[in-house]
Amino acid sequence: MDNIILASTSPRRKEILDIFNIPFKTVSLDFDETINKNISCPYEISKNIVYNKMNYAIKNIMEDGIIITADTIVYIDGNILGKPSSLDEAFNMINMLQGKKHQVFTGLCVSRKNNNTVEIFLDVEKTDIYMRKLETQEIIDYISTNESLDKAGGYAIQAKGSLLIDKIDGDYFNVVGLPIKNLYNLLKIFNINLYRI
Repeated sequence: MDNIILASTSPRRKEILDIFNIPFKTVSLDFDETINKNISCPYEISKNIVYNKMNYAIKNIMEDGIIITADTIVYIDGNILGKPSSLDEAFNMINMLQGKKHQVFTGLCVSRKNNNTVEIFLDVEKTDIYMRKLETQEIIDYISTNESLDKAGGYAIQAKGSLLIDKIDGDYFNVVGLPIKNLYNLLKIFNINLYRI
């Protein structure tokens, strides 16, 4: 089987791959995830970021193998929320989301790099999230846990951020940052079956 390389140091993505006993190694890339201001559709934004991330990974990873890149954004009322840079920004993000429905989009790209030839396949998954109406003190209590700063939208659904959520409609793993069913389908293109690993 090809080497599998996760071009991400996200502990959440690593944990998801570990659940499925996928043998992989991680590579850290210094990729600029700045959103292209000329694109307004969240689906297209996700696609654009993850495709550019994959091209960057292909140029900077010297070894052959299967490369996986992913990028997650939160979308509400025409606004794209990435990772907050401060607790104040995290507060404002959660305050914007509370009591409403928002969407989480994860762009996922899988490529095979082999003898200077590259095949790239891409997918985007969307999940609807319904956040509870929150009191100001609840938001303050949550951001004081310091979960917010490296999470798109300022919350971690797999940890204490789950207390903020009323319900979700769609793929839970997508919200965590790696839609596993999409990964399963993309890896099958390269004859890698997650049931048989």
